[in-house]
Amino acid sequence: MLKACFRIIGAIVAGLSRSEPLWKAPLLGCAFAAAVVGTLTLGAFHAGAQDTGQSVAEPAFEVASVKLHVTGSGGGRSDPGRFVGTFSIAVLIMMAYGPLADQQLVGPEWIDTAFLDVNAKMPEGAAKEQIPRMLKTLLADRLKLTVHQESRIMPVYKLTVGKAGPKMKEVDPSKFINEIVLSPLSRGFRGRLTMPILADLLSQSLDRYVLDSTGLKAIYDLDLQWTPDEASALPGAGEAPQPLSLTSDRPNLFLAIQQQLGLKLESGRAPVKVVVVDHVERVPTAN
Repeated sequence: MLKACFRIIGAIVAGLSRSEPLWKAPLLGCAFAAAVVGTLTLGAFHAGAQDTGQSVAEPAFEVASVKLHVTGSGGGRSDPGRFVGTFSIAVLIMMAYGPLADQQLVGPEWIDTAFLDVNAKMPEGAAKEQIPRMLKTLLADRLKLTVHQESRIMPVYKLTVGKAGPKMKEVDPSKFINEIVLSPLSRGFRGRLTMPILADLLSQSLDRYVLDSTGLKAIYDLDLQWTPDEASALPGAGEAPQPLSLTSDRPNLFLAIQQQLGLKLESGRAPVKVVVVDHVERVPTAN
């Protein structure tokens, strides 16, 4: 869990337009530990990261500044049409190739604590779904990143339906809004989402990949609130997280899933896609 905290705490904020936020709060790892209440459009990254199998030129940012982070500095002002923020290198890789659970990224330990300020301009007319592919191009160009993907049998959590059935309310697809509101300090989220998206979110809050085994195909309106077993305040670059004082009568995540959603997590083993870092530079090439 602590490693996951380092990874995604690194994503302070990445933005496009504030009228249509992509990530007002960080996604992934000790997930949502960034202590920001935000609106998240997860589907954009989830769809954008899919491999179409077609051989086409990868999209790229029109111009990008990538610099080593200095404590007290930031990635710059977030304006419409820009991708801006301070991120660990691990987080950038997970954005580009994800969504990924912590265990799905294999690389040198230093990528969790090496932070970069990124300020990149989107090409005119570019869709936010292209951001993961643009990040791949950026990382290959500025950090000489090379990776390969493989499947490994790993411990997982299987998300299944509880004995009493789901407690979530189905949503009319015509009224679906793809937004998720994150509670601060990894304490919960609410939104309208499918079970695969829920499994992705839970993967980022736990130390294992969560496999959707519910068989549920609808979109559901849910509100999941819990007390984290571990939570940490947002650190500066390379600093150790500081423990938070947690006083709450909320259940832990496993019990909250049962009580509030009518679902449960079961331990198991399954093939999991893993992104393995073959090479990455510590310092980006000059702007």
